[in-house]
Amino acid sequence: DGADPADAAPGEDDAELDVSLERYEYAATSSILAGTGGVGFAATCAFNREKSATKELLELLRPHVRWRDDAEADADGVDDPAVDGAGLRDESEKDQKATSPPPRLRLNPVKMPGRGFVFVRLSVAKEQRKDEQDTGETKEDEKSYERRVSKTLGRAVSRAARALTASVRAGAVPSPRWVEKVVAIQATCAMPEISETAAETDKAETASSVLRDTVKRVVACLDAEALQKSRTAGGSDDGKDDDGKDVLRFAVAFANRFRGMGGETKNKTRDSSNSFKRYAREFVVPAVAAAAESALGTTKISLTDPDVCFFVEVLSVPNEGADGSRAGGYVERLAIGAAARRDGVFELKRGAIRPVALKRASEATG
Repeated sequence: DGADPADAAPGEDDAELDVSLERYEYAATSSILAGTGGVGFAATCAFNREKSATKELLELLRPHVRWRDDAEADADGVDDPAVDGAGLRDESEKDQKATSPPPRLRLNPVKMPGRGFVFVRLSVAKEQRKDEQDTGETKEDEKSYERRVSKTLGRAVSRAARALTASVRAGAVPSPRWVEKVVAIQATCAMPEISETAAETDKAETASSVLRDTVKRVVACLDAEALQKSRTAGGSDDGKDDDGKDVLRFAVAFANRFRGMGGETKNKTRDSSNSFKRYAREFVVPAVAAAAESALGTTKISLTDPDVCFFVEVLSVPNEGADGSRAGGYVERLAIGAAARRDGVFELKRGAIRPVALKRASEATG
């Protein structure tokens, strides 16, 4: 097959990005389990073509993944850096970070069981972490630094997914051969425990503070100005609450990718314990919806024409002991991403909100 494109020497545009297919990033497991390093891209692909799809996905993402320091990257009026090639910061950020080079980012595949699904993680290179970014007189504490990096990476994957979909739709790049759909993931977390006596109407109450904080972090990665415009646009009855106030319409799309020991018994039937039942659609969707309502403000659920869609993927993550050793089997974790309608990354297909099918994206606009 010749040289692997992912291993080729980076050009000038790749000076801030490492793309590697040399091996899976096994260190990502502990970060995903802790809920601190699950930013990346979840993609579906043809069965038994996971490696080819991963290589293809990395090449598709390579031109669009860039670091931007400004906390309000999408609200400053600057277009996507993947389109304008600038990646500009506002003047105050330029002055503040003038002596600090942008951190080098890494795109690495993460080992996932099952077929037809791949996950690529975006992170800051290990050799260039917090100490190298502390250039001012006041140093950030570790927690503030991690939150800032998580938000910036979350915005980066949102822009990359948007730019990738737009480039395929515009015919700027050929439709992918193996990759089918791509979702930007901004955070991971564990699903809160469920009370055994929880009634059907009380399921939304399972949105614990951890889940609410996670969804709030995901919402912070969205374009606040665009969300406000979506809230006030249209003026249809569907965009108003009972008092006639503008609302933001949203939906929650759910997919369970869990495979392997942990959530299944030896005879392949689902364990009935609450430890695993809490990751079922009927518990996860209402809990995420309740957390989204808390984060977004005045909202209304719309399954046909949402302004924002939350994509929730249940991942299979290798189980680890307290010392970091493999404990055997897999555990479930929620991977959550959000996209606005203006991003053009989701569509209504067969009565459900789904990520844009990249193989057909150029045909639909051609």
